[in-house]
Amino acid sequence: MVGVKARNRHAVESVEAACRGKAVRIHLLRDYYPAGDEYDLVYEVTGKVIPPGGLPVHVGVIVNNVETLVNIGAAADGQPVTHKMLTIAGAVRQPLTVRVPLGVTYRYCIELAGGLATADPVLCIVGS
Repeated sequence: MVGVKARNRHAVESVEAACRGKAVRIHLLRDYYPAGDEYDLVYEVTGKVIPPGGLPVHVGVIVNNVETLVNIGAAADGQPVTHKMLTIAGAVRQPLTVRVPLGVTYRYCIELAGGLATADPVLCIVGS
């Protein structure tokens, strides 16, 4: 089963085309944030509840994001994974999503986003 946000029509169409004729079901997701919240995603798509402190695999589910799947494909083709997609948002001058090399500094990412928009920032790091 593949979960795709319904509002992303182009992504839905691409996934439908890629899965046509295969034993894969597509589940259209509502538009909520965070998109990667595994507990909500697993429940909405499968109806299964991950136990407190548990992982999706504990209820027979594997959760991967698109970037992980792309990197698995690249690695399987012998291509090294050297970059990562990051979203820099919040109290920055120009929020953005950007592809950066692994090991990049937070300072550099904040500079890419036009710098801080506050004198008293709090850095919140989420995702993987």
